[in-house]
Formats: sequence, C-alpha cells, structure tokens
Amino acid sequence: MWIVAGAGLVGSLIAFVLSFVRVADFVGSPTTYVAILIAGNVLFVAIPLLIYAARKPHWKTTKAQPISSRSDGKSRPTSGEAQKQRFRAGKP
Repeated sequence: MWIVAGAGLVGSLIAFVLSFVRVADFVGSPTTYVAILIAGNVLFVAIPLLIYAARKPHWKTTKAQPISSRSDGKSRPTSGEAQKQRFRAGKP
C-alpha cells in the first residue's frame, strides 16, 4: 500500500512541478499563466477544506473505533497470536 501511495504522491508532485513549465501555444503573459496555475491550485486545495469545515455534526467522530470483521466486536488476533493459538490447540 505504501508503494502505491508513494508512487501516487511522486506522480502528483512531478505533475505539479511540470505544470509551471509554460506551453508554447499559450497566448498571454507569463504572469497570467502563473496566476492561473496558482489560482487553480488554491481552488482545488480549498474545496476539501471547505467541505471539512462545513461537515454536519453527525459526520464527526468522537473516537476512532478499531475495525473488526468479527460479529462479536472483538478484534482479530495478530498473525503471531493466531499461530500460538493454533499451536496450543494442536493444529499445524
């Protein structure tokens, strides 16, 4: 998972840096081009922050709960604990 996330981050950073290289077909001043890029970046960073700030009260969580796939609500044992339990039970 970290490899995929890292690759996505690196790709995004490369795209961000390359976006500041002016294309030859752009008509206008370099200042206008950079201003458009900065405004676009500010807009796309601001949108999630605004959504987070305007979230409804029932969206807020008080404490993170561990994710459990068991019906009794208990968390699953780690692989080492599970291996010890199988060994004690006589299962390979």
